Formats: sequence, structure tokens, C-alpha cells
Amino acid sequence: MRYPFIDLGCKRISAAIPKKNRRAQEFHWRFGFKHEGTLRRYFDGQDAMLFGLLKSDWDKSPFNIHRST
Repeated sequence: MRYPFIDLGCKRISAAIPKKNRRAQEFHWRFGFKHEGTLRRYFDGQDAMLFGLLKSDWDKSPFNIHRST
């Protein structure tokens, strides 16, 4: 996550994950993403879950090896 937050200067990252893709959802939860909503009929008529991660949350994450302690 260094690239979007540090190198590009992004304040947030968003991901739309097919609702049936539990593995991708778990991956995003594990890295601190929050479920922010559901996009109805987003992927070929299938619902998607919208996940977001704010830089301020990433700064506190144990997965952020660049954070200051």
C-alpha cells in the first residue's frame, strides 16, 4: 500500500468486489478496508460490495511497515 499512499499521495483507496467473492472480501478486511456499501447490479447484473481504506487508517495499521511507532 506504500505506492498509492506514499508515492501517489492518495488519501483513500476503493475497491468494488463481487458480492459472491468471499476470498477477495476477506483479503480486503484483513488489510483494514471497511465495507462502505453495496453497488446493486454492478458486475453483469451481480451486486458488488464497495470497500474503502483511508490513509489515516492505513497509517495506524499493523500491516504498514513504514508507520512511525
